[in-house]
Amino acid sequence: RKRTSGGGRFLHDCQGGYGPEEYTIRKAYPGEYQVRLHFYGDGRQLAELVGVTVRVDVYRNYGRANQTCESMTHLLLGAEDNVLLTKFVVE
Repeated sequence: RKRTSGGGRFLHDCQGGYGPEEYTIRKAYPGEYQVRLHFYGDGRQLAELVGVTVRVDVYRNYGRANQTCESMTHLLLGAEDNVLLTKFVVE
């Protein structure tokens, strides 16, 4: 699904390459949010790869004077690897 009921939008789904992929929410509802990585892959990909390094940039207040960016890098080691990178609260 490219759109979520909460107003999120998934812009790119690079199934045959190395990305980038982008998910945005213009105006997030108040609450706690999690940024998670989930490795989707098949046996052929896993045989060829030792792991997948992922870089995630989380922007808040994008394009405004109070914009912040938190950058994270993580190594996903195999199929169905599911990692919590960060959590934050929108008030």
